[in-house]
Amino acid sequence: MSVSQAVRNPRGYIVRTAGMYRALLFDPERFYEDFIGERGIRIELMLVAFIGLLGFAGHYYARSQLITVASEAGVALGNETTFNLWGIAAEPLVGIFLIWVGFSAVLFGLSWLYSTVGTLYQILKNVAWTLVPLVVFNLLNSATLAYSAFSLQESDFTGEEIPRAPDQKTTFLWDVVAGEVFVVATIFVGALLTLWVGYIALHAMEDVRKLQRRDAYLVVGAPTLAFAIYLIYDGATTLL
Repeated sequence: MSVSQAVRNPRGYIVRTAGMYRALLFDPERFYEDFIGERGIRIELMLVAFIGLLGFAGHYYARSQLITVASEAGVALGNETTFNLWGIAAEPLVGIFLIWVGFSAVLFGLSWLYSTVGTLYQILKNVAWTLVPLVVFNLLNSATLAYSAFSLQESDFTGEEIPRAPDQKTTFLWDVVAGEVFVVATIFVGALLTLWVGYIALHAMEDVRKLQRRDAYLVVGAPTLAFAIYLIYDGATTLL
């Protein structure tokens, strides 16, 4: 449905869009049959950017609040530490594109062992939609980070031995907001949502490569489980 049709018939647009995402999340085989089509990749680029921006919003607020409160507490940040914190804030936005391209490339390579049907471009298009469950993760992570940063006080920095080296100081400061249990808990939620991503990716690869279900499980299962295990490890080491 075009933009002009959406303006003329907003209710129909909302119903169709809701049905599309319902199919994506719960019946991805039908989604890839009925909704992807042969159009360009512009919508997928916008979708991935939107997911990244949801995560960036919380990280940006946490960075800003962290710098403000730490400065008021007398912590000497320095240009390098401030720049490093910008890098951390940008991680969700840059990271989602790296995950999209990296996941697509890995699936392209693994699936080549079973079928040469389809192109990397088609896989990129299909895989972009598999990332939709990460909307929930980025929303939760942004909300908890923002709450943790909003709750910061100068006393969180007084009496603490703050490292002098910029890299170590950056890690220490970010852990003040990101090390809270309720923030780390979202990483474990992310691990569960990764399995949902894999479920959708299973059908995405069947659609592009025309794989048998058994082969699709092998192609998608390895990178999906590897990333889920990495998130669990990351969350566990942060808590310890």
